[in-house]
Amino acid sequence: MKGRLILRTLSVMTIILSLLTSCQKEISDTVGNIVPVPPPVSDSNYLSAMYIIVSDGSVTDTTEVFKYFYDNAKRVTSVTDSEFVSHALTGTFNRQYFYNGADTLPFKMININQEFDPQHNIDIIDTTTTFFYYDATGKLIKDSTIQLTTNTIPQQYKIRNSIWNYQYSGNNLFGYRLDTISTFSSSGTNHSGYIERDTATLDANGNLVSNRRVDYNSITGAVIYNINSTVTYDDKPSPFSRLSNFKTYALFPFGETFFNEMPQKNNRLHITEVNSNSGTYDEDLTGKYSYRSNGFPSQILIPDATTPGAFEKVIFVYTSL
Repeated sequence: MKGRLILRTLSVMTIILSLLTSCQKEISDTVGNIVPVPPPVSDSNYLSAMYIIVSDGSVTDTTEVFKYFYDNAKRVTSVTDSEFVSHALTGTFNRQYFYNGADTLPFKMININQEFDPQHNIDIIDTTTTFFYYDATGKLIKDSTIQLTTNTIPQQYKIRNSIWNYQYSGNNLFGYRLDTISTFSSSGTNHSGYIERDTATLDANGNLVSNRRVDYNSITGAVIYNINSTVTYDDKPSPFSRLSNFKTYALFPFGETFFNEMPQKNNRLHITEVNSNSGTYDEDLTGKYSYRSNGFPSQILIPDATTPGAFEKVIFVYTSL
């Protein structure tokens, strides 16, 4: 499902007005020595949308919009993402979640991703189906994924089968992933694959604070590359930790990990990833968060130190359920 194109001026004005309205409400509630009543935790802190806004110092664009949808049981039913470049829609995904009965954790996810490849002038469509398995305490112990990638021109199909197994021991998390990849095209069929092993350490809140990833060629056993990651967090609640799909994907960082792509109880401040092939990736969000009165982040503002007035901003919008 493609997201609706959002005009830059309208989107930015809407977001700013929304934030100002929120701030004005909190200020007015305190007038006359009236102590504001905190909103119910169970009803007011569900992520509704997330806007990625980028400015080059003169022009400001909304480049990506995430939207979150829920059922009557407050479970995530879908997450959509629309990407834009100068107001042109370049890619979308629609991630759908499915539940058994009154279960609060999904047993299946279907992800449909469509992106235009300007280099080859083709659409690339990924359809991914993942099944999740949990232990009695709700910890994810296995997921199984089949991904079909289709290039419309030239005709090429790729099928990736992935199985993750997870083990927990105290504050340690271990993962073992086996990938098998089959590519079908006019030139024939090619088979490949790799094995990934991860060892992670968690803090007392369950945030991943360090991780070692090693990828092997599944046929030769040779090491393809390895990544060592370290992560720090704030002490505020993450907007993603309340969601029913919170623990179902990307338990480990995987190279330039975006802040919302890894389950965490708190908000990521600093991540450093050292890749044996591509060098070091480092991102520091310390001091760049703004928080609501209940602790949840309202935005992340990342100034561009090389260009006056340039920035990247992430705005979180919440809803009551």
